[in-house]
Amino acid sequence: MKNITSIILSSLFLLPGVSLLQAATLSNHPDSNLKYSTVNRIADTTMHVQSYKNVGSNVLIAKKIAISQASSIPSVYLGTWSGSANQNNNTAWSISLSIASGSIGSVVGKIDYPSLNCGGELTLQRVTKNSIELLENLSYGMDRCINRGTNVLKLSSARKLDFYWLNPNGELEATGMLRKVSSNRR
Repeated sequence: MKNITSIILSSLFLLPGVSLLQAATLSNHPDSNLKYSTVNRIADTTMHVQSYKNVGSNVLIAKKIAISQASSIPSVYLGTWSGSANQNNNTAWSISLSIASGSIGSVVGKIDYPSLNCGGELTLQRVTKNSIELLENLSYGMDRCINRGTNVLKLSSARKLDFYWLNPNGELEATGMLRKVSSNRR
């Protein structure tokens, strides 16, 4: 059988000419070692994807695969959270955030970095079975903090979140832990 890696999911590209599956399977591809890669982002997105099976003589059978993603925040994330994060440059800072219900593309919360004196709104970008992704839009302290960063929150227990901060280029720059202060389930 010919290498059909380049055919599978050929309509989804991470880089021009490189398919999703190629990037996920090639050990020397620059995206293959990312902790939070486009492979994960695309795999969690709702779409129909063509999958091909080689049945000989270069005859391919197409099969549609449905991949799903939630469109609203699970109730376990709702509430007020507090904690701290450590940046890659060994700087630590405090975090306070509140999350309300909402759907993808809507403002669902507020974040403050008290020790940095900056903060703003959070817009829901993505929900998976393991995490939520929120885009920051700072409304104050933009001279002290980077605007348009992404917060990835992963539930580690009923009252704890693992916190990951990615810069606007998608690079992981800080990690931390948040504890639930209060619930605002409706």
